[in-house]
Amino acid sequence: MADNINQTLEDLRDAIEGFTEKSGQCCQPKGSKTGSEPSTQQPEYGGLDDQYPDIETFFDARCNACNGIYDTILGTVDWLADNNVEWKAGLFGGLTTGLVFALLGSGPGGWAIAASGAIITGLAVWLIRETFNFTDLSTAMDDVHDELVAGLYNTSDVPTAKANFLSILGGATPTPSSAELYLVEIMLGGDLLNNILEPRSDLATYQSPDPIDCGAATLQVWPFVATGEGWAFRDDSTGSYSAAGVHVPAREAWEINLVGLGTPIGPYARGTIWIDGLSIAVGVGNSVQLDYDAPSDGVSTAKNIKVIFSDASEVTTYVSGTGAGTLILSMTATKTIAEIECSAGRNWANAFDITIDLLEVRVQ
Repeated sequence: MADNINQTLEDLRDAIEGFTEKSGQCCQPKGSKTGSEPSTQQPEYGGLDDQYPDIETFFDARCNACNGIYDTILGTVDWLADNNVEWKAGLFGGLTTGLVFALLGSGPGGWAIAASGAIITGLAVWLIRETFNFTDLSTAMDDVHDELVAGLYNTSDVPTAKANFLSILGGATPTPSSAELYLVEIMLGGDLLNNILEPRSDLATYQSPDPIDCGAATLQVWPFVATGEGWAFRDDSTGSYSAAGVHVPAREAWEINLVGLGTPIGPYARGTIWIDGLSIAVGVGNSVQLDYDAPSDGVSTAKNIKVIFSDASEVTTYVSGTGAGTLILSMTATKTIAEIECSAGRNWANAFDITIDLLEVRVQ
């Protein structure tokens, strides 16, 4: 070992960087060292074989998982604040061994970070190369605790969840350095964040010692219990296809009826419920959510959300599937919602005459 401690760290950094590069090259095809790819699956539920029989069960599990992800990142940061000198001195059996030890004890999602060899070596390289104030980083996470958990919960996909977390944390007090934000970004891998969309049982049932109530962040909700609540229906079908919509109090839903003669490409049936005259301020970490039931014939049907803002800009998302579920449109900027449109539609080679219920719309 070199006599100069700085040279020793430089040599160690070079060795780990070399190992990281080789590890990525040799193991990328198998995926065992680089971790899972980010999931893009929108949540569906309601089947007999599903883990989540209804909307409430799924979102309770999702909230538990988001609290668990936050607690895991915070637990790792706190461990590094308490043990950074000992970790670098190899008192835990080596750098990577020390990190695995820390992650497995940091929270319910520590296994998900430790599962990727590339993340472990990447963390080790970054931690010995940069200067961190882990106490300040922990304080910053606590400053935006509610917002960080809500930013994970109100997301439509893993890349957006990661972007939300880093954007919110970047605005905390004290302000994390760019090196500290990148350290957190390294930990936000697919194995961990995929649990937002498909919570594993241990995270789905996790009970945080300092839990955030994800539902408390709801800004506005339309449950369609007694009336259509100011929403109107519009037939956006093309060609000879058609759609009709009516509020059904008995099912607390807008029922959309789609009719098509059967054409492989071209015309489509599409029914839209919409409301304007809104003025709902949203920002990073908020979302618009649509709960929907399964189509009456069990055939894949598209669902769509469009949000039009007060500055006339708009964002949209859609999903196709056969079951009940929730479509989530994440907000990625500070805006004011002026109008929301929610649609159901289908184009199919076979003739169809089906219904699908749009159950609830939320801004949170």
